[in-house]
Amino acid sequence: MIDYFMQRGIKNPYRVKKLIEDAIKFNKINLTDLVVFTEAASKNYVVTPIIAAMAGAKVYAITSDSQYGKAKDIEEFTYNFSEFCDVRDKIEVIFEKKKEIIRQANIITNLGFVRPIDKNFIDMMNEKSVIPYMCEAWEYRHGDIDLEACKYKNIPVLATNEDYSGLEVFDFCGNLCIKMLFELEIEVYKSKIVVVGKDKFARVIEKYLKAMGSEVYMVENLTSETNRRFLDNIDALVVADYSKDSIIGTINSQISPKELIDLSRKISVIQFAGDVDIDELHKYDIPYFPQRRLGKDRMGMTLANLGPRPVIDLHCAGLKVGEEMARSRLRGKSVDEAKTIALKNSPAQMLN
Repeated sequence: MIDYFMQRGIKNPYRVKKLIEDAIKFNKINLTDLVVFTEAASKNYVVTPIIAAMAGAKVYAITSDSQYGKAKDIEEFTYNFSEFCDVRDKIEVIFEKKKEIIRQANIITNLGFVRPIDKNFIDMMNEKSVIPYMCEAWEYRHGDIDLEACKYKNIPVLATNEDYSGLEVFDFCGNLCIKMLFELEIEVYKSKIVVVGKDKFARVIEKYLKAMGSEVYMVENLTSETNRRFLDNIDALVVADYSKDSIIGTINSQISPKELIDLSRKISVIQFAGDVDIDELHKYDIPYFPQRRLGKDRMGMTLANLGPRPVIDLHCAGLKVGEEMARSRLRGKSVDEAKTIALKNSPAQMLN
């Protein structure tokens, strides 16, 4: 069975189970008598329904065929790992968004196969349901959740504070960027690196690159001549601006690939987050990673590419936010009261 899990991306299932137990204990999660509707997914993302079930919930986990695997394979993987974690009886994998199931749920996550949580989906929810948004408020993507429909139906939605004391999931972004630099054989230590961005991604990445011995500069944009001076003879440019349109390209971009190589012929580009025209990079023989176009509001890799802990810690925190809202609503509290209680007693963060 260990070989089976390793082939599917779980390198040490015993460690994963212990990390889940520790995260549930840290967050003081108790989902007994609650129903959670979430996703069943591949590799390290298998953990979400397992976390909810180990915390006591009845769990419905939806999956579908995708680039990450066949639905039937993910169903088998989820059931096998839930059995390993002694919660097989608490999880049911499903393949369709059915009203009779959605209506049972107290907590609905915004993850992968659950999305989009649009008006049709929200119409199927019961009036006491809640939605924990499992990332920070500033990372909200239009289309994930119809916030207006939630407001109309009195469904509370709160984001998750990834910098919550003892949680500090966001700091994993530093190590993730370092892993991405290694993919292009940028050694980090003694390398000259520019990070472009003005959100939390850029600040965390700058801190970790400095700690690893880089000569690193963070700039908000690449349009000014002052900022472009830092690009002289650099080893790598890290694009880390989650919501910006076209940072590198030829049309309405901050800088063109030709301008980049005029400043440093040895440059490589890391797409941590933000929009880069990779066709133009390819045209000028500029190495880049990952090998696909992201667009805005997307990360090049997720924290799950580091290992299971960031996913477990973040999704545990999100489920704790959901628990506090759900129990408040079941006690008859208003939407605003439920949010206030969750903000006080969990890693919750205002979203709307």
